[in-house]
Amino acid sequence: MVVARISRPFFRRIYSSVGFFSKSPSLRTQNPPDTIPPTPVPSATTARKVQAPIVLLMFCILFLVSLFPLPALCAPDTHEDAVITERRPFRGFIRRDKAERTAKLAAALAAWDQAARSLAREPDLQFIDADSNIPLPLDALARMIFSIRVEALGVEGFPPHQQATVRISLLPPESLRTSLLDALPRLDLLELYAQAMARQRGLLERYDHLAAKLLPLNPSTDGGQEEMHRLQNIVNELIALDLYLELLPGYNHNWKAPEATKPQLLRAERLAPNNPLVLLALAEVFLQMDRPVAALEYVERALRQTPNFARGHNVRGAILLRKRLPTLAAESFGRAIALAPRNSVYYMHRGSAYLVLEEESAMCRDFKSACGLGDCEGLQWAKSVGRCGGE
Repeated sequence: MVVARISRPFFRRIYSSVGFFSKSPSLRTQNPPDTIPPTPVPSATTARKVQAPIVLLMFCILFLVSLFPLPALCAPDTHEDAVITERRPFRGFIRRDKAERTAKLAAALAAWDQAARSLAREPDLQFIDADSNIPLPLDALARMIFSIRVEALGVEGFPPHQQATVRISLLPPESLRTSLLDALPRLDLLELYAQAMARQRGLLERYDHLAAKLLPLNPSTDGGQEEMHRLQNIVNELIALDLYLELLPGYNHNWKAPEATKPQLLRAERLAPNNPLVLLALAEVFLQMDRPVAALEYVERALRQTPNFARGHNVRGAILLRKRLPTLAAESFGRAIALAPRNSVYYMHRGSAYLVLEEESAMCRDFKSACGLGDCEGLQWAKSVGRCGGE
């Protein structure tokens, strides 16, 4: 469950405190309608007496507004556009196209970070997983609801000190609250974005480290071929992750149009054959296409790269269950639960494996655990057929 509380607790309170909503008779005229009060001529002393309460009232208003800034209370749902510029040098071993691609990625990641900071500054919102009390990854959430636009792509400087320069605009959603309401329930998708973006950041750091070593070298005399090969692998994996992230909006527990999704994922695999996110996505796609043998091959490759990949063990269990191997499936689901004990889906899946094995007590235990985490579908079904305490 996700908590994103929205409130405007002080808006009316501020105005009430300075009398804007008061209906006290003291604020109305006390003169009869057919009489006109004489117009007094104030002395200097009277003027000072009149001004003093006004100054005091204005001071009180300014003090209250400083405590509860009205712009924050009345903040609109949109954020102002932001422009981010990133540069990457190129010469010798570092080609211009590599510098442009990494500069664009660096600018995009900086844009998502800026959007995440703007979300964190929202005075009336909290982004936490209420079950674990862990803050949600705001950079991944920002990527789901904000968009970017490349404003300029070019070269600055003169040889041998040229830089690829990318300027990107961060574009807010039309309605922040509507976009958040659409995105927050999709925690599985949020997790995939967070994992892909974290991997991008790591690759970008490795690229910058290697590029700093290669830039001073002369390709014809100074060697550096091994570093150049490693740099190319990093760039290839960055391209593969871009292809993967392009497909993520179409994921909702399953991949939309798996036949159409498969070619792009296979292209990403050719570029980055050891990327666990791409390999696991291919396993899921082949499972949806009812090709469990190919799916099992891909998930095993993903788990060799990342053994503690809870999502990978869950997918492996689903494949084994499809292959009518419920005992092995239950073991895989159990490994996923051990790695992510607050994921209700994994308990539901292991409960299904126990259902096939006709181990009712274990099934009921897992369905009850899933229900305790917010997913009661399995327990409700079991009770409807007279199991797990049902009539």
